[in-house]
Amino acid sequence: MSLIDTHASSSWQNPDTGETIKPAMGFSVVATMNGEPEDLGRAIQDRLVVQLEIDEPHPDAIAALPEYLRDLAFSVVSRSSADDRYSLRNFVEFALLYGKTNDLRRSVDICLPRIAEQIIDSISLAKVES
Repeated sequence: MSLIDTHASSSWQNPDTGETIKPAMGFSVVATMNGEPEDLGRAIQDRLVVQLEIDEPHPDAIAALPEYLRDLAFSVVSRSSADDRYSLRNFVEFALLYGKTNDLRRSVDICLPRIAEQIIDSISLAKVES
């Protein structure tokens, strides 16, 4: 935390060498997390002044998925409840595994077990429509 304090007071002393390190001019910190800002201690929140909440996936990330998964992935990744949400990574891994094995049930049970039936229904419906 001492390195992300104000520029005037930022420093860190290496306990092994005694060397003091100060951030170079223009030094900045970008931190990411999964969770809520309130999960961070007050001292960290005070030092990370600009906070952005990203609550939906980037459109390019959704577009990189197979078409049959895009709408479902967007809705699941964007859900507000952590208990009900999956990471976009789960969908990427599902698409890779399903593409390699062509075993829908196994792929969905491994990568997206809580919404397995939704995935199976969505894929089945997409096949019927095409």
